[in-house]
Amino acid sequence: MNTYIVKMLFSIENNSRSKQFDMQYRWVMANNADEVRTECDRVIKNESSNPLIKNEGEVSWKFIAIRDVFRVDHLNSGDEIFSEITETEFAEEFLKNHRIHDKMDRLHTILK
Repeated sequence: MNTYIVKMLFSIENNSRSKQFDMQYRWVMANNADEVRTECDRVIKNESSNPLIKNEGEVSWKFIAIRDVFRVDHLNSGDEIFSEITETEFAEEFLKNHRIHDKMDRLHTILK
């Protein structure tokens, strides 16, 4: 059995004026490429067939593309599995919105 990370792009369909996209990273266990595709098809069907009802109306996900497939041979503790670079002119606001210290405190509470 092999392990893969599959990067999938969905469009979020709702009543919003702005267009929203959801880049999902899925952990997939499979023996070969055909099984990876089968699991991706299952995820796509599940995401596309389960709309949410919010105050603003129905929200659903429409599959756009599989952007990448990475085979993971092994992981060591501390290995980077995902990175996101954000460029902003409002660093203080960015840091405030992410409440870095609060999340670390919560992590310590969870792990106790």
